[in-house]
Amino acid sequence: MKFCSNGPDVPDELLVARDAGDVILFCGAGVSQQNAKLPNFPMLAGRVIQSLGAARDSRARALLKQVSGLTQMPDIGGIVATDRVFGLLEQEFDVSDVRAAVAEAITPGSDAKLDAHRILIDLATTRSVTRLVTTNFDLLFEACDPGLASAGPPNLPDPHSDRDFHGIVHLHGRVDANYRAARDEEFVVSSADFGRAYLSVGWATRFIQRLLSRYQILFVGYTAEDPPVQYLLEGLNLSAGTRNRLYAFQSGEQRSAVALWEHRGVQAIPFDASQDFAPLWDTLGAWAERARDPRMWHETVLSRASAGPQHLTPHERGQVAHLLSTPEGARRLTTAAHPLCAQWILVADPAQRYANPERSGSEDENLTSFDPFNALGLDSDPSPQPVDPEVIFKKRDVPSEALDVLVPNLLDREQGLHRFRYGIRGSSTHFDADLPPRLLALGTWVRQTAHEPVALWWAAQQPGLHPAITRDIEWRLLREAQRFPDAIRRGWRLLFAAWRDQRVDPMMRWYDIEQRGEQEGWTHFLVRELVHMYRPKLIVGPASSLAHPLLWASEGLPDDVIHAHIDYPRPHKGVSVPDEFLPYAVECFRANLDLALALERDIGSSDWVYLSPSRGPEGSSETTGSDYGLTGLVARFQKLVTNLASVNREAALSQILSWPTQDDFVFARLRIWAAGTGLLNAREAGAVFLTLSEQAFWGFAHQRDLLYALKDRWLELNPEDRAALERRLLTGSRPRPEDVKISEEARTHARLDRLHWLSSHGVTFSFDISETLRALGAAAPKWTPDSGDTAADWHESEVYSVPTDSSPGPLVETPVPDILRLAKALGGFDLAARTERDPFRGLAEHKPSRALGALTHAARSGDAPRWAWSAFLRTESRTRDRVRMIGAIAERLIRLPPDKLEDIAYPVSEWMKAIAERFFSDAAGVLPSLWESLMAALRTSGTEPRLRDDRSWANDALSAPVGKLYDFLGKDPVKDNLVVGGGLPCDWTHRVEDLLALPGDMRRHALVMLAHRLDWLYVVDPHWTAQHLLAHVADQGPDGDAIWDGILWSPRVSGRLYPALKDMLVKRATAGQTSRREESTVLAGLLLRGWELRASSGEPLVSDIELREVLIHADDQFRQRLLWQLEQGCSEPNSDLRTRVESFFAHVWPKQRALRTPDMSGHLANFALASGDLLPRVVRLILPRLVPTRDAPLRLHLEDLEPDGHPAIAHPSATLDLLWAVLGEDTAAWPNRIEPVLDVLAQTPETASDARLSELRRRLDMS
Repeated sequence: MKFCSNGPDVPDELLVARDAGDVILFCGAGVSQQNAKLPNFPMLAGRVIQSLGAARDSRARALLKQVSGLTQMPDIGGIVATDRVFGLLEQEFDVSDVRAAVAEAITPGSDAKLDAHRILIDLATTRSVTRLVTTNFDLLFEACDPGLASAGPPNLPDPHSDRDFHGIVHLHGRVDANYRAARDEEFVVSSADFGRAYLSVGWATRFIQRLLSRYQILFVGYTAEDPPVQYLLEGLNLSAGTRNRLYAFQSGEQRSAVALWEHRGVQAIPFDASQDFAPLWDTLGAWAERARDPRMWHETVLSRASAGPQHLTPHERGQVAHLLSTPEGARRLTTAAHPLCAQWILVADPAQRYANPERSGSEDENLTSFDPFNALGLDSDPSPQPVDPEVIFKKRDVPSEALDVLVPNLLDREQGLHRFRYGIRGSSTHFDADLPPRLLALGTWVRQTAHEPVALWWAAQQPGLHPAITRDIEWRLLREAQRFPDAIRRGWRLLFAAWRDQRVDPMMRWYDIEQRGEQEGWTHFLVRELVHMYRPKLIVGPASSLAHPLLWASEGLPDDVIHAHIDYPRPHKGVSVPDEFLPYAVECFRANLDLALALERDIGSSDWVYLSPSRGPEGSSETTGSDYGLTGLVARFQKLVTNLASVNREAALSQILSWPTQDDFVFARLRIWAAGTGLLNAREAGAVFLTLSEQAFWGFAHQRDLLYALKDRWLELNPEDRAALERRLLTGSRPRPEDVKISEEARTHARLDRLHWLSSHGVTFSFDISETLRALGAAAPKWTPDSGDTAADWHESEVYSVPTDSSPGPLVETPVPDILRLAKALGGFDLAARTERDPFRGLAEHKPSRALGALTHAARSGDAPRWAWSAFLRTESRTRDRVRMIGAIAERLIRLPPDKLEDIAYPVSEWMKAIAERFFSDAAGVLPSLWESLMAALRTSGTEPRLRDDRSWANDALSAPVGKLYDFLGKDPVKDNLVVGGGLPCDWTHRVEDLLALPGDMRRHALVMLAHRLDWLYVVDPHWTAQHLLAHVADQGPDGDAIWDGILWSPRVSGRLYPALKDMLVKRATAGQTSRREESTVLAGLLLRGWELRASSGEPLVSDIELREVLIHADDQFRQRLLWQLEQGCSEPNSDLRTRVESFFAHVWPKQRALRTPDMSGHLANFALASGDLLPRVVRLILPRLVPTRDAPLRLHLEDLEPDGHPAIAHPSATLDLLWAVLGEDTAAWPNRIEPVLDVLAQTPETASDARLSELRRRLDMS
């Protein structure tokens, strides 16, 4: 957590341990330097030498002078330890004199400020008890509070005794009250003193060991190379991954700070040392304020957070996330005076922080998009990868290192719950029985905010919540119902119902049922399983049309935040039920229909249920309608009933007669279907038609099915039934609620539709249909026969192709001045005909002169409509134009004003590319003036910067005029058959240079297209290429980015070009410019390729040393991508790169401590685990480079690999070697699912009796 935006990120576990009184501050000289301005060790040595009057040629003076003359190197400690200087002084002077000089040299001035010391005392105080250890000799801590106890060696307190251990412990001794001499018997200043304290006698080492067995240690005011730190850590002999928790504030960037401490078993906390260490001391000051009153600090954070996450800065949101990440913070959250609103759940969930941006308004394109990351992101979150708006459905990737508050963390596992793997959200199979206290508290918070719409909106995106949380919310729905708006309460009920109904994939069930039926025979139990496979399922998710919850305040609170629908599972294939089980299958399946009706009404706002027509598009009586949704479920039931009727008509009839007549939807549809087929006789069918309710008979839901059923059975019906149906068709109408009025004209319109359709499809009525239609038509004057013709049409959505009709039609005879206006009116999508109309394209195809004439007429009035020019120039016949037409088109374009020509530059460049061969042959005379005019037009274009710097220049260029013009030049035959080094043709390079001279991004489009062919250009004309392209390779701006996008677009770099790019390849890889991961990947591949290939001299293009230097100075992302490239390159068994893997790790991979980090160790380990039969040799080479990892996922999951190929089975000894190196003593930092791998090794003879395996299992058992 960061207390300040520019301050260090203090680990949560350290903050929690300090609050519990389990952290001892170890304070060094930097503390007394900060405000009291006391000297550091080199300055102290200088003052002592001066005070003692050391001889001018004394060794101590000479050594200090030499050290002082050396330039301090960044991110390393002292070049020569100053304890050696004091050792030489003790050889020249009496020890007591040296110590007295030291005491006098550190006498604080009258203006010495104690702010830093007071801050640290507050941090070192818990429950009114101060415990602080310092290696400083001064008494400034005591000056802050004279009542503090003070101890010095050798009379050090026992850290395990609360009675003895309190106050200030001066581990290296103290000066007396007057700063005239050493007060304690031990006064550690020289190398001999250090050796006695930490090595030979070891009293200081023993004290710290006792301290570590009870407390965690935080170093403040030291560098990793300070003499006290070196002796202290060498005396302790700790290593990375130890259970002992030691932390150190270290100036410098992350990588170097970690490397300086990690191998000593200390976790570095990097900070920016600029501004006189202000970021560090501002952080310590804020931390001390928290230490003075933790309860008030928590309340302040929660109070500030009550404004909502969007009103806080990232580091302030990080403080809230810290509260949620700690047991105490989560507990306080549930009892806070200012409870957090549900919006903070979105901060806790990384999937919400990294959600895609969305437009924060309606259709106004000038509105900026709302990016959830800006309103929810934490200071520790990596910046999200940009989302390409052209890839609509691609979601942002959530970085693996992004904080997820809702899953178990290190603090949870430290509470003895190491095996706890799952959080508060997930599917029903991914929950543990219990939650750790922190997550239980967060579950309580979710319950407390469950009445807020945001909480339900978030929950609807989860596969489920832990049962303990769902129980709590359900309890609250019952006991505190008044707090829940009706829509929210209903939403939770629907969501819980959806979560409880967990299903197996229907195709898996289908396969299982079919196999069991064949092997074991059918049973009633198996029939029930088959029917259950089709059981409707409630699906609940967030309402898709809603704006982001953080925008609800400005756009209005939505009425409903969830969307519920019913899913009707279906396998891709059906299962045939044996005849003897059909009655039971039909009866069971009937229950699915009852459930479907109930569910549809539960989620709807009325009793209305949607059904698509059962009759297929051609009106067949077969159930060829939709196979999906509720209609599909009905169709499957119809097939079952049909099959039953074929073997037992009485059972089928009994089932049909049991269908309820009061349902106007599912069972009304089934009754219509049964009446329209041969399942019912004429009397039974007539009864069905006559007993249908007015809603079912006249509603639109069954109109198509009912009309076809009446048509099919009309002649078979009894005369009485036909007469009754005629009366119904003549006088009936669809019922409406009392508050909804319908005109008599609308009622008559519906009667006319049905009567007309039935009559036109062969139904003969007892009355004169023509006269009846005429009489009814008087009451509905707007009705037309076309309406009746479509009364039973198929209106369901379909997938169909949309042809383009480009016939010019009336444009052929239209006067030229009116052509464009009429063409625009006639063009577009014709919904009725399902056809795209483009008459102007047809005119351009068949009558190009008239089309060009229309464009010429528009140009005379200063207009050049882009749509018309695009249609004209993209017509296929343009490739067949005669030279005269090409010239006429070019002449018309040349005469356009530059701004108008620039506006249509894209279709013009497309046209030029399409007929490039003509411009370089019979139409060559047209090109010069057209090219000149087009360049002049493009030069008038604005030079606005691109909106998204992350977008690839290659993608931009491919869809820009300059990209098309470069492709056009690429078809110039003058550049064909050029010889190596022969140079490029002048005419061709002049035109390319015209493109390079264009302003703004157009120049970069030219650069990226040329750089894509850089290898060929360099081979043909190295001088021109060096002058116009390679000269910009080192550019740090957009020109350089464009060139490198081109080079990396299709990275083919020959041995001839490689030396010219090598220096910049190295620089780009090490300069931290590779913000895009794919760029890092390609750069790594190019450098690895250079290491693999050899020049004509036999030397590698990139030597071992050069590649090692790149790896030393590059960032972790590049190193990871190079390992990935190496892994991909050696994945083939016989690849050349595979044979060089051992050489790579033996001679290239750096040995620097800076690379021996937990994260990099995880990547090295995973490379080894993926290396197959190379694993033993790779492990042997990388073992010295590994340190214990922290929560790094390892490729050891047994279910991910074939059993024989799993490293623990194929290479058990090497796997154990690897695990011993990367699994430290602290099991809380181990990766998940490691226990099964240890079990496999325990069953393997090679490793079963290995003491290291026993120790690993012991550590796991004790966690």
